Amino acid sequence: MKLKEFLNEKEMETGLEIYGEEGLKLRELGFLKHKKLEDETYEVWGDFKGNPKDIPIKIKIIHGDFDCSGQKLNSLENCPEIVDGHFDCSYNQNLTSLKGGPKIVNKWFNCSHNPKLTSLKYSPKIVKVDFWCNNNPNLTSLEGAPESVGGDFNCSHNPKLTSLEGSPEIIEKDFICSNNNLTSLKGGPKIVKEVYFCRNNKKQFTKEYVKSICDVGMEIFVWN
Repeated sequence: MKLKEFLNEKEMETGLEIYGEEGLKLRELGFLKHKKLEDETYEVWGDFKGNPKDIPIKIKIIHGDFDCSGQKLNSLENCPEIVDGHFDCSYNQNLTSLKGGPKIVNKWFNCSHNPKLTSLKYSPKIVKVDFWCNNNPNLTSLEGAPESVGGDFNCSHNPKLTSLEGSPEIIEKDFICSNNNLTSLKGGPKIVKEVYFCRNNKKQFTKEYVKSICDVGMEIFVWN
């Protein structure tokens, strides 16, 4: 709901005096707390769900979740650089690139179920919880994946994925590369602290093979 729909003219004038035009626009989006930064962008507190193009002001940092899933996006233009919550851009039928997305995500990052996404280039460098790039039927490479993932890394159900090159070296929880077109696990993580899943690939892998290329902290699932 727009503020002008439930504030009279006098209240709008008072709001403009207190918050300014940009501040009022941010409050309309639900960001009751916000701060203007030196580079003229904004730091905001609160969650957002919708199309980034509907945000008329550049938000650099959001202390909350940013959900732009299912918006028919063809780009991530106008997304924040830092998300202090989770970031979800899944189920966008026309999304071809992660360019414009956040550089740091302090919870999970989800770019799954995007049928035109072919690359993980422009992924955030740091994801502090899970990273999901599964169920992308045209994803051909993991190059550009985050350098650091603090939870699970799920790259399963990508039928055109033939290599794990580009994976993070260390996965703090589970690594899931099942249901791809893999014939080798080389290029994948060197350390998986919990469970390693590599079922239903073009080649049947063995636990011994997985152990030869990766230090796995818990179980290894290789059966088809």
